[in-house]
Amino acid sequence: MARPEMVSEEDIQEYIDGRASPALRAQVDAFLAANPKRQAEVQALLRQQEALRRLGTEILAEPIPDRLQEILRRIPDKRR
Repeated sequence: MARPEMVSEEDIQEYIDGRASPALRAQVDAFLAANPKRQAEVQALLRQQEALRRLGTEILAEPIPDRLQEILRRIPDKRR
């Protein structure tokens, strides 16, 4: 495994986005454990990402207003 200081910004972004492999996740975890300031920054980004995810979920759960549903019914379906 690479030394903790060998973690790139791209690796950290993959970690934040949840796209890191288990090996990369372990590497980033080791890096963050050795770098408390960077760990605090990453934790703040993770909290921000979760807040945005919750906001998006609330919006997607709202019903589509009747007037917009009517507009959507009038649009021809070009897949036919």
